[in-house]
Amino acid sequence: MSHRFTRSRVWLLAIGSLGTWAAINGIAYAADFGKRYRAESAWFLFATALLAAAIHATASSTKPEHSTSIRPRLVIIGWLTSLAIAAALYFRMLSNGLLSDDFVLLDRAQRGILFANDWAFLRPLPLMIWRGFGYIGSDAFVAGALHAFNIGLHGTNAWLVALLAMRFGLTAKDGIIAAILFLVFPAAIEPVAWISGVFDVLLVTLAISACLTITVTLGRTLGAFIIAILTAAALATKETAVILPVLLAIAAYCSPLTTLRRVGTPIAISISIVSLYVFARLIAGFPTSPPEELSGYAIKEILSRPFGSLGLPFHGDFLAAHFWIPFIFAVCWPAVLVASSRSWWDSRRNAELLLALSAWILSSVAPVAAMLFVAEDLEGSRYLYLGSVAWSMMIVVLVRSFRTVARATLITSLLILSLIATQAHLSPWVEAARERDRVLDAFRRSELACRPKVVHGLPDTIRGAYVFRNGFVEATAHAARTSTTERACVLVWDGEQFRLGEASVQRR
Repeated sequence: MSHRFTRSRVWLLAIGSLGTWAAINGIAYAADFGKRYRAESAWFLFATALLAAAIHATASSTKPEHSTSIRPRLVIIGWLTSLAIAAALYFRMLSNGLLSDDFVLLDRAQRGILFANDWAFLRPLPLMIWRGFGYIGSDAFVAGALHAFNIGLHGTNAWLVALLAMRFGLTAKDGIIAAILFLVFPAAIEPVAWISGVFDVLLVTLAISACLTITVTLGRTLGAFIIAILTAAALATKETAVILPVLLAIAAYCSPLTTLRRVGTPIAISISIVSLYVFARLIAGFPTSPPEELSGYAIKEILSRPFGSLGLPFHGDFLAAHFWIPFIFAVCWPAVLVASSRSWWDSRRNAELLLALSAWILSSVAPVAAMLFVAEDLEGSRYLYLGSVAWSMMIVVLVRSFRTVARATLITSLLILSLIATQAHLSPWVEAARERDRVLDAFRRSELACRPKVVHGLPDTIRGAYVFRNGFVEATAHAARTSTTERACVLVWDGEQFRLGEASVQRR
């Protein structure tokens, strides 16, 4: 006991020193964003010490033989509550309409084009669902229904996060906290508020469902069949699903009531389906790897950017308006990690879960390693949506060894700040919808007797919210006059009105 106590003291001294260095450089980075690389270097050293300490602490760890259970009635109540909270958070998006890629994808869905040579992605399941929405009513109603679908999936995902946390051995209270953290996560705006984010949102629904399936006791045949269906559905939703077998293995490792050996067959079936999928893409000519080279810089980014963006998931404008936030987080995260590490030698389960959840986060972004980028305006933050499942649980695990008052203070403060930030992050998407309407109104009022083929100068984004990076031609399809739709033309948008471009052509 004395020897183990001495070793833990040495580890804590090393972690504390490196954590202090990370905090100092984090403060310097908050004061001057040009010092990012110094902060990253300090955090790499700190993270290496944390990783080594966690592995050392779990060397003789055994999984507890219990898992939190919950009554079916409470499961239903929890799901409905989660849906209600999600609806309250994103209510403004229900009338926001289509933006950018939404027009293109909805047009393809309505025409039944689930596969296209000019689209490098193979995602038929969401498009099939969108096609079903197209039979419901008018275009405006369909847009609102698609927003509601995204919001409903987000609420469902939060409910699934709570269930998964409990399957990992956390208490019902901890599971609920993780679900709420997931619901109000400030960087979830892009996949939830943007209709085209359905690929990420639906993927998480299917992935967590598969992970829950792997942790429950089912007949070998039934469990394997469900995993096979969910794997196929996930692959038909987004290419990132190729890492689903890894997530299944992580879930089995984290669950107190199962082992990797016990669930070997379902995971093997999932691997087989993923392999078949990759082979089919290769035969069909679809790309099977990221479009850019996986350089050393990209590897560094995949190790640092996901955790950095998850740890400070705020829009640049929000940080500019609340300049103190980066300073507070620069100090708080090292302090929380150092304080949490004190419990790893006595509560080794915490270190075990933190390692597994960190692996989940890294795995979730591995398929987009060469193109992973989250801008200051949160453009690209949809890549973090799957990782935020583990991040929400990590926060709970990090603070669950703290005293009640300290834990409650930290969690409550983070929830309030995240709630405020989430509402602030919706503003660019509302502004993007207004800009879309202004541009389309200008086109309708124009005297141009032609159908736009190419348009230059269109607004790309409004503070990270997409406007017309794509989709203008599809958006104007219904606005074009029936007597002028035969002639194609090139247009130029000058910010106020449209004019003909020099390359306008007469359609033959």
